[in-house]
Amino acid sequence: MLGARSSWIAGAGFTVGMCGVLVLGLFHVKIDLYPSSEKLLPRPYAMVCSGTVSEHCDIDLTQEIKGAFQYRELMQKLRDAGSVDDITIHLMGYGGDAMTMIQLINTIKDSKATVTMSVEGPVYSAHTMLAMSGDKLVIKPGVMFMFHDVQVGKGGTPYDDPDPGMQATIALFHEVMINVAGDYLTTEELSTIFSGGEVYISGEDMASRWSTDHDTSNS
Repeated sequence: MLGARSSWIAGAGFTVGMCGVLVLGLFHVKIDLYPSSEKLLPRPYAMVCSGTVSEHCDIDLTQEIKGAFQYRELMQKLRDAGSVDDITIHLMGYGGDAMTMIQLINTIKDSKATVTMSVEGPVYSAHTMLAMSGDKLVIKPGVMFMFHDVQVGKGGTPYDDPDPGMQATIALFHEVMINVAGDYLTTEELSTIFSGGEVYISGEDMASRWSTDHDTSNS
């Protein structure tokens, strides 16, 4: 009888122990949903928000555009913002990940807040496209905008690469550029960009191209 009871206690202990392992395992999976290497990466932007009834946020986006997972908090702030909120994104930089750029552009455009893009230094590539995606554009003195096509690898855009995925990526980028910046670029400039060239536009020139419905003040 004692042996049976001991066996039952041992069995119960094993069952509880296994449940504990399973529970800990579930928590372990949840905690490690993102690899540890991602957790250690510094946030490639700075964000400061203030206000209660309405909120104002200043976001510094001057580092290389990196993986989308590093912008989760920024994008959630844009999604959560209401129509009474305003967000200013301060820009200067030389581009980065094109897919992250596309998600950031879509999140900016979907935000209910008034989003002002303040260009405060030269913007190239992905930073240029982001500059064109807000509700308002503030252009500081002494800046320029550089447009070029999507770049892949050290050799640049493989226009002759027959790979369907590569051609689809190029077509996608062209569509995004036309939707975001097509109103501010000439047909000749778009042709140069889509042929692998680069187009440089001064801040003064871009301010004159920006729609009269937008803010082009330097203040």
